[in-house]
Amino acid sequence: MKILLAILMTTVAFTAPLGKTNIKVQATNFYASDEKNIINLSGDVKLDMGEDYLTAKKLVINLKTINNKKTPVKFEATGGVKLNIKTKTKEFFCKGDKILFKPVDDLYVIVGNGFVHDKTENKELYGQKITIDIKKGEASIQGTKNKPVKFIMKFNVKKPKK
Repeated sequence: MKILLAILMTTVAFTAPLGKTNIKVQATNFYASDEKNIINLSGDVKLDMGEDYLTAKKLVINLKTINNKKTPVKFEATGGVKLNIKTKTKEFFCKGDKILFKPVDDLYVIVGNGFVHDKTENKELYGQKITIDIKKGEASIQGTKNKPVKFIMKFNVKKPKK
């Protein structure tokens, strides 16, 4: 019961930094440890954070006590991860082998077969490690020799009428 209460408190504490009102997590398996400050979810994981949505095979949430409340400081999703992010001005669809999210920093890191589609500006990023810093409005991409970075920007160009 104490763990369930901690999860409910975690939900409230987590949503404040993101400006979200509620989060919902669904999975086949669930494990939480007050002592280790960790929540493990596995099997068809779905995380709904208002307009943001994540699906994965596994999700690990690391917690930290801040102001006497358990607060998520890092999310690590693995296994066919898909993520939709909406900010005040942009919307992104991301996928990769692993996605890390640090809510306090508003930082996302996509690792392994990374793909990001900036729906707002119609850009696509491909790389082995893609870092998106929402606060700074920056992105960086790393590739490998066999899988170089790709950046695709689509333009709406009208041809002149004759």
